[in-house]
Amino acid sequence: MLAAGDVATAAAWNVITNDVIAMRASAINVVTTLVTAPVTVSLGTTGTSAVVTGLTVNITPTSSSSKILILASMNLYEPTSGTFVFLRRNSSAIMVGDANGSRQRVTTQAGGASVGTISMLFLDSPATTSSVTYDVAAMSGGTPSRTYYVNRDDTYTNATNYFTSASSITVMEIPV
Repeated sequence: MLAAGDVATAAAWNVITNDVIAMRASAINVVTTLVTAPVTVSLGTTGTSAVVTGLTVNITPTSSSSKILILASMNLYEPTSGTFVFLRRNSSAIMVGDANGSRQRVTTQAGGASVGTISMLFLDSPATTSSVTYDVAAMSGGTPSRTYYVNRDDTYTNATNYFTSASSITVMEIPV
């Protein structure tokens, strides 16, 4: 490894150059899903999560040592309070808080009868070359049988002062 002020020999320079060329020649493994339609999700009781329709993506890492950078953005309208949101790999929650008593371990929580953008960024280490599924899921934090909305509000009126927004999930393989 060269340090500041070191002079590279021809052999060292060739190694550096070949590594850069190899990195540029390799295809970047990126997969993204964009959801532009409104989504309505019915939540059951606490303990049962529902995948947000469309916010799912599959990637097959080229190396088991690769990291996967996950970027997710969801526009959520939750009419009451207490929707728990999860970033998941193969149906298991990742990027969750520490276990602490009976509290739920979640990625984030939304609620309060307003529209909000939930952004999630996480560097995962799946340690596999098999296909991996990443998704965003939600679960009721209290009152069972609630409905929440993605990319719209609860009234969804066809007027200029109402909206339809977009949500997405992108995964990118980072060679290590």
